[in-house]
Amino acid sequence: MSTITIVGILYAVLASITILFSLTVLLVITTHWRLECRSTANLLTCNSCSALFLYSLALALQVPFVLQNNPGDASFLLCKIRSFIYTCSTFIVSYSFLNMAVSCYFITMLSKLRYLLSFQTHWFIIIISWVLSAIVAIATFLCPYAYVYEVESGLCVLTTKHFLAAFIAAIVVFIIPLNAIILLYGAIVFHIVQQKRIRTNNLSTSRAKRNIKVFKKIFLYTGILVIGGTPYFFSTIFHQMGYYSPALILVVHLSIASGCALDSIAILLTNKQVKNILLVKAGRRQMDPAINIHQRTFINYNQIQTITVLPKVD
Repeated sequence: MSTITIVGILYAVLASITILFSLTVLLVITTHWRLECRSTANLLTCNSCSALFLYSLALALQVPFVLQNNPGDASFLLCKIRSFIYTCSTFIVSYSFLNMAVSCYFITMLSKLRYLLSFQTHWFIIIISWVLSAIVAIATFLCPYAYVYEVESGLCVLTTKHFLAAFIAAIVVFIIPLNAIILLYGAIVFHIVQQKRIRTNNLSTSRAKRNIKVFKKIFLYTGILVIGGTPYFFSTIFHQMGYYSPALILVVHLSIASGCALDSIAILLTNKQVKNILLVKAGRRQMDPAINIHQRTFINYNQIQTITVLPKVD
């Protein structure tokens, strides 16, 4: 079995995992939206799952061509179209991490500005991220030979061999969002630590457990973004420096696919509502009434309970 065949199988497995978990979360939230899942947190979760589902479909569509491993069969126009869809969906996934960080920052730091917590504001954030992703993808699409068939990876992608387009994409879609996420989450962590110092011991004990969950989710999602995007950025730099490695090109796209798969799994495992509904459907747990009662009392990111208890915001 050749290396490219093994890689094609890995693409198929990772795409299947992403489709399974993202579609499961998406269906659970949308079918239980009115009664149990109506919140800005779940709205952003649906956005992330939609982006992951789109990415996994774009990757799955390329798997047959990877397994064929025949560059001569790849039409230049069709290859560019597949590259555009694949690249644009990857950009949307990257910005979905930033969307969640911005929402968490609004809830924790700017909770008095109620309009920032509304559904309208979160829809605006989502739309901006999709539009910006499309603009960057179109801009790089216009660069000659930026979207090509990579023999090493077997994919039609925005290749790291085209330095200008790849570097612009890496900066706008990975480096800038990553630094913004680190700054936002850093401010949130600092705020939580400061609040902990001024609270009484009784309140601090209950909030300390929630704060630990906040820290875990912050590190989890930031780590997933780093796993997915770092190899692409360094591959672009290395190619410009004259260092060429087929293995590195494979790592680039496998890391993106792995990051998306991990993201879809993390979204399911960290969403208490979705897990509870699935367990109820499986007959292993009764519906927790506390979730229904308090669902609209807390506005959070994937059940991240922040310092301030907020009323329902429409």
